[in-house]
Amino acid sequence: METLAVFLTQYSHAAIPRVSYTVSADTDLTEDSTNADVGLFANVLLRRVADSKLYGILICAPKMTMFDPVTNRGYRVKDADGQAIAQAYSACAGETFRFHEGWLQGSTLNGTLAP
Repeated sequence: METLAVFLTQYSHAAIPRVSYTVSADTDLTEDSTNADVGLFANVLLRRVADSKLYGILICAPKMTMFDPVTNRGYRVKDADGQAIAQAYSACAGETFRFHEGWLQGSTLNGTLAP
């Protein structure tokens, strides 16, 4: 799980102080800037190939570079980033997962988003 957490830091401005699945461990991963807005998160859905079940990963304070704007809809996770996250999760889980979809959720204090 720590390897997955380290990988996910490239998609977030926020610290990842703890990771968990069935076990947890404290990490020393810190935020990369003062732009961390924990009111926002990326909701990334992955589909397990073995049985088509959906699994979700929430990334706090995501970097806007991982999103494409969709007119009148919001921001969706870029396919390349979603596939990279699925590949990293697959390696961690020892099973194959595919990127299903992802989007930006939450709100900012000032109500604006800037890539």
